[in-house]
Amino acid sequence: MTSTNSANKKVLMMVADDPIGSTFANRFYDSDPPSEYTLPDQIVRMIARRSHRKFLAKKVSDAMIEAITAAALSAPSKSDFQQATIIFIRSEEIRERFAKIIPANPWLASTPHIAVFCADTHRLRAATEMNGKPQENNDLEAFFNATVDAALVMQTFIIAAESLNLGCCPLSAVRFQMDQIGPLLKLPNGVFPVAALGFGHPEEQGYISMRLPQSVTVQTDEYDDRELLNHIKKYDDRRLRVTTGSTTPMAWSKAKTEQLAATRSEPFVAFLKKAGINLGQ
Repeated sequence: MTSTNSANKKVLMMVADDPIGSTFANRFYDSDPPSEYTLPDQIVRMIARRSHRKFLAKKVSDAMIEAITAAALSAPSKSDFQQATIIFIRSEEIRERFAKIIPANPWLASTPHIAVFCADTHRLRAATEMNGKPQENNDLEAFFNATVDAALVMQTFIIAAESLNLGCCPLSAVRFQMDQIGPLLKLPNGVFPVAALGFGHPEEQGYISMRLPQSVTVQTDEYDDRELLNHIKKYDDRRLRVTTGSTTPMAWSKAKTEQLAATRSEPFVAFLKKAGINLGQ
């Protein structure tokens, strides 16, 4: 190992406060930091990122939120459609009702800030009608374009917030309670949440969620899954041997299998259809 690589690992360990190895080893168990390249602080922080669900009561200043939001809305947008809307929940009454709708995530009730990132096809519909040519292609591609826009804005928001030492945790469960979330936030036709985000000043350090090794998720020239099951089995074993913050340790593949078996998307699909989005079903 070169001295540069050793220095990189030291920096990674310091940033992540990681006592059991480098951040690379904790994030991707089969990877090491590049030996010939000094990693910029921003990349180090991104690799070391952690989800946070416990926050101090201290509020984030309005000025800081405005700056983070400006950065988020500067994310790439498909064809400059700008189909993302952020709804900040500031009313205590709405916050309480919002948290009760998603009881499986009790940490929401004490989160100082909640933002809901919505895919928004409503504005384009209004713009096209204003110009005398109502939008006709409210199809699966339109849904996909708006969803990607909202996801990019949320991810950019997270990167900006974490660069200011704030903690964040996305929450996709809002999509499965649309019959209640939609009316609560008074979402018009064509607007639907992609995810909510709790954020604030962390009360404690989160944990690094181990990712599948890059030997699985990064391919060259063609897709190769010949060793996929072997990689998954090794990954399952590694995650079971490393604390990941879970109170009920379970092999990753088994946990995801049970989660997917229990997930039901019917309420979300029904909401989208009611909003006039044709999913081709």
